[in-house]
This record gives sequence, structure tokens and C-alpha cells, in this order.
Amino acid sequence: MNEATRRTMTVREFAHWRRRVERRRKVYLWGTPHFVTPRLCLSVWGDGKKWMAVQPIDARPNFYVVRVDSRTGDDGAPAEVDFRDILEDVLDELDDQFGPAREEDDGELRPWPAAELSNGVSWGELNVPTPVHRRSR
Repeated sequence: MNEATRRTMTVREFAHWRRRVERRRKVYLWGTPHFVTPRLCLSVWGDGKKWMAVQPIDARPNFYVVRVDSRTGDDGAPAEVDFRDILEDVLDELDDQFGPAREEDDGELRPWPAAELSNGVSWGELNVPTPVHRRSR
């Protein structure tokens, strides 16, 4: 995917998805339960129909939620687009949106959701509930 396939969500679209994504949830890391609130990336790659969790190693179990093209593969299996091909662009967007985790002037560590991406990330497909549209009468 190239730079032209990325777009920024509208304010209305972001608010719509943010209400569904940024909810406190129980997750497990090494068998231990934790409560986290994932953060939604403003940018969308391709058609945005596939949802990916991007988890900075140094911020586990916290994670970001990113919308990518439905043809994107995340496990190294043959796919039209490999997530690794857009990963650097995704990380740049997360850093721009949430800011770096370390302050440049004093090296002080900022709290989540500041992006601590220097030690790597893991990623995987994420199921995000499809909103139910009520029929008008």
C-alpha cells in the first residue's frame, strides 16, 4: 500500500467508532487479568474493514486499534497486502497522534496512551462489534 491509500477519519466517523472501541475491557497477559482501554488511531488504510490491535511491547497489555484494508494479512500467510508492509506508516501515525512516550528534553516517561514504540510491537486481527442500525418507523 502506498501513502495515497491512507486517509484520516472525519470527526463524526471517529466519534462513532471511538464510542465502540475505547471501552474499558478485561484482557489477559501471561494469565493475569488486566483492565485496559484501547485507543483508536485516526488514520484508516485502504477500505478500513479489517481491525487490527497493535500492542507496543513496553506498554502491554495496552493496545491501539487500527483500521486497515480487508485484504491485509496479519500472520505471514499469502495476502494481497502484508501488514508488515504498512507497519512503519502505522507506527508513525500512532506516534503523531499520541505523542512519544519519552520527553525529548528530560527523557521522562509519559503515561499511556503516549506511544512507546522503540522496543517493538505485536499485532493481530481484532473483532470489533458491528453497530446495529435501527430501522425508522
